[in-house]
Amino acid sequence: MELAIRTAMVGLGGALLDGLLRLDPGHRGPRVDCGNGHQAEFVSYRGKTIDTVVGTVRLRRAWYHCAACKHGLAPRDGELGVTGESLSPGLASMNDRAAAAVPFAPANRLLAELAGVELPDKLYIAVDGTGVPVVAREAEGRKGKADDGKARTREIKLACLFTQTRLDDDGKPVRDPASTTSLATFEPAETFGILLDAEARRRGIGHIRQPVVLGDGAAWIWNLADQLFPAASQIVDLYHAREHLHELASLAARLLAGHRDDWLAARLEELDNGDTSAILAAGRALGFTGSLGGERDKALHYFEANAHRMRYQHFRDLGMFVGSGVVEAGCKSIGQRLKLSGMRWTIHGATGIATLRCLDASGRRDEIWQRPHSQIPTTAQVSLAS
Repeated sequence: MELAIRTAMVGLGGALLDGLLRLDPGHRGPRVDCGNGHQAEFVSYRGKTIDTVVGTVRLRRAWYHCAACKHGLAPRDGELGVTGESLSPGLASMNDRAAAAVPFAPANRLLAELAGVELPDKLYIAVDGTGVPVVAREAEGRKGKADDGKARTREIKLACLFTQTRLDDDGKPVRDPASTTSLATFEPAETFGILLDAEARRRGIGHIRQPVVLGDGAAWIWNLADQLFPAASQIVDLYHAREHLHELASLAARLLAGHRDDWLAARLEELDNGDTSAILAAGRALGFTGSLGGERDKALHYFEANAHRMRYQHFRDLGMFVGSGVVEAGCKSIGQRLKLSGMRWTIHGATGIATLRCLDASGRRDEIWQRPHSQIPTTAQVSLAS
């Protein structure tokens, strides 16, 4: 009865706080000081989710943009002490005191038991890229995979961020409901990294016990992970790793003759157990010669370079996801719209559509066209909205 009453009172407190915050939408006139000697102009009202000591509240506040500094700000965030933060000052203080007393995982349980506040345990940052068909001028001078060596597509980089708090009855990780946000851009990896870092900060990575980066093995993803999230666990998507094993088995089909399927099944089992050493040994034992030997070595390098990211049994024991299905689904969602038969896009046009898809997938539909033509997107990015 005590716990039930406390839960009800926390819920009531959250509703009261939400109502109080709505009384001041943070509009401070058409222009405000950006903090660097310039004037930032009002753009629209934008939402922000904040975890507080009385639960999660949704803050809707005025958003300003400085053309000179090329960055945005919400004066209301500064007044409330939540600029760049996803925790209220009160909850941040409770969280820090608990973390100072005990390790992070027990601290999270302590907050849940004593204060009735449950913070996400893990934040996943799943990253991928996919090709978008573009008009000829957008691909001019770029190398492609076609027979004539010309590019027909441009890569759009995509990230999906989501949290995980619990495991199901079978001990498998469960994605927190409505916790996924997305961003996408055609910009190079360096610019994508700036957007990704901003979104991770907005999602409260500074208060997450364990960040996790999921990717397909592309070097640019891990370079960004090393640079931006050095404390994160890095995991190569299991399904991409399995595809590489299938390709290796196809390469060795003639040598393996009728034993190909058995050989592949043994390697897949080793992969599930995170035993990349066994995979490398079995691959090198294949008697390839000449150019086939080079192809084999290239295929094996993928497993050698990513061995520490393929400890799948270890990651499962820690209750982590080992597949990047969320970002894969995001790529397919964008692809469904941008890759229909006969479509060829300009970067500007595809960016606009990708932006809308990201906002929609992130549950932030109310931020679409709040103030028509208030900004022309140059990169598709949901982090602009915060």
